[in-house]
Amino acid sequence: IPLSEFLNSTSESIIDADSTVVIEKDLEEEIRKAYSKASGSTYKVRVRLSKLHQYLDDLPRPDIDKTLIEMQRLGKITLMPLDNPQELHPEDEQAAVDLGGAKRHILYMEG
Repeated sequence: IPLSEFLNSTSESIIDADSTVVIEKDLEEEIRKAYSKASGSTYKVRVRLSKLHQYLDDLPRPDIDKTLIEMQRLGKITLMPLDNPQELHPEDEQAAVDLGGAKRHILYMEG
C-alpha cells in the first residue's frame, strides 16, 4: 500500500471521528432541549423517557439511547427506573434504556 493511500485513509477516519463527536454533541443538546420542553422548562424534576422521546421522534433511537447512557456515565444526567408497576405503562417499557440489564424509564437533569 502506498504511503499516501495509508495517510489519506487515516485522515478520513479522523474527519469521520470528529464529525461523530459533533453529531453526539448536537444530540446531547437536542436531549437537553427536549428535557426542557417535557419538564416545562424546569430542571431537577423527573421526566419519563416516553415523554422525552415525543420531542425527539425525528432522531434515531439507538443514537439517543447511546447518548443518554454516555451522559449518565459522565454524570450529566441520572437515569432511574420506575419501580411501581402501577405507574409503568407500555410506552414507558418501550422507551426504557437498558443499563446492564436494568431498565431505566426516567431522566433527571440538574440543569
